[in-house]
Amino acid sequence: MSLLSVMPATTAQQSRAEQVAHHFHWPLVAVEALCPTPLLLWVGPTGLALKSADGKHQHPITAQLQGGSIGLAGPDSWVRGQPLARAVGIKGQHTPTVVDATAGLGGDGWLMARMGCSMHWAERVPLMGLLLQEGLEQAHQDAQRAEVARRVTLHQADAIQLLQNMQEPPQVVYLDPMFPHEGKGSLPRKAMVQLRQLAGEDQDLPQLFELAMATAEQRVVLKRPLKAPLLTRAKPNFQLKGRSTRFDVYATG
Repeated sequence: MSLLSVMPATTAQQSRAEQVAHHFHWPLVAVEALCPTPLLLWVGPTGLALKSADGKHQHPITAQLQGGSIGLAGPDSWVRGQPLARAVGIKGQHTPTVVDATAGLGGDGWLMARMGCSMHWAERVPLMGLLLQEGLEQAHQDAQRAEVARRVTLHQADAIQLLQNMQEPPQVVYLDPMFPHEGKGSLPRKAMVQLRQLAGEDQDLPQLFELAMATAEQRVVLKRPLKAPLLTRAKPNFQLKGRSTRFDVYATG
């Protein structure tokens, strides 16, 4: 049984909705028809968005690709001193090449790109990859965000395959196995459970971590809930903690 259906907002989006549904083998639902699945991919005039089919959720989920470049000076420059930037090794003019091996909705990966990092995003979940592709295409057409979008290469593929086949190893591999948080801008709790089912579990995370350690030239950064146990027996070289999350940093070179 499918957990996701595709619905056009109006008949003007019917063709796009049909293309998406056919390509991914998702059910297609007529405009304003009763949706038979708990999750709905809404094809609107401004792009794609994920919704809860029960209609109770009013904040559609899209790729999190907002904001332009963050330089050494300016109103947003303080971000360069935050835990994420320090964890991946952003310092002054140094902005490493990073593989975001669990791109998700692009939040952290986009922030690293905003600070100047050359990014490779890996996302194997078709729905997430589709939302990221849509978000990047829109960013390329936006004068404020186009420069950032040019720093990002999206790989709709498994991160293990990507790391095994890269001709030049990245300086940093970033791992964020945490699923998108609940709260404002997220789906209702029941729909979040269903979205997790659609995405599947990261059963191969230990294997991905070991490959990342063997591939990254400088470090591997693992994002974890603040009080979560270490992923492996290996202790990180250092940790950077925020309010609800922490970054475990493992030096490789």
